[in-house]
Amino acid sequence: MKGNKMLKLLRKAVAITMSVSMLLVGCAGNVSQLNKAITRAAGTPSSEIDLVQYRVQVGDIVSVVFYGNPEMDQEVIVKPDGNISLFLVGDIQADGLTLTELEARVEEEYSTQMKSPEIRLTMDRFLGYNIYVGGEVVDAGTYPLTKGLTLLQAIFLAGGFNENAKANRVIIYRRAEGGELGRHQKIVVDVSRMLKGKADFQDPKLKPFDTIFVSRSNIVKVDLFVDQYINRLVPYPVVQVLSFILLWERLKD
Repeated sequence: MKGNKMLKLLRKAVAITMSVSMLLVGCAGNVSQLNKAITRAAGTPSSEIDLVQYRVQVGDIVSVVFYGNPEMDQEVIVKPDGNISLFLVGDIQADGLTLTELEARVEEEYSTQMKSPEIRLTMDRFLGYNIYVGGEVVDAGTYPLTKGLTLLQAIFLAGGFNENAKANRVIIYRRAEGGELGRHQKIVVDVSRMLKGKADFQDPKLKPFDTIFVSRSNIVKVDLFVDQYINRLVPYPVVQVLSFILLWERLKD
């Protein structure tokens, strides 16, 4: 009697193991297809920083060029307090402004010292906007937010999904309006809709400091369950032998 119960238990174990194995293979194949689709859809991400939208940050280096007065040209760094220090006019708040806005402010300040100053600002060094891609991707890390970068392109830069990825739950954590630290907007994107050819799939453009998190597939939990509760309870060679016996019985029938 005990032998029959053990045999039934082992048969169930083998059936579950084989079913999960097939599911895992199918899941891996789907991830491969999705990564190929992402590569096609993403194209080549731009390497250009959008300086029109870029806002000056602490640590950036700005060149100030005076047309007709080259002796006034200067290179300044945005200090920890967010200011730049300029000849004659002193400190000017720069952090958080676009180059166009800062240029207008610098010209306004110098108009009290010079007649109709013509000033042009350029970025010599900028920290740039970054995004972070994490979770179930091949190469998690920080990437520069280049011009027009989209979610699919960011996943592409991070090497694509790994075999544990849950493509229908990719989350973008975005800073709240106004850039208030500690507050984020959560955007859930179903990237698998692209693979299914859904016309309503939209590849969202990313914003400064977005964090992309690729969720872990439920199949990983099943895989861990099989390892902990089947493979460790029933030695793998036993499962192999039993699989052969069950196959032999079916052939005899």
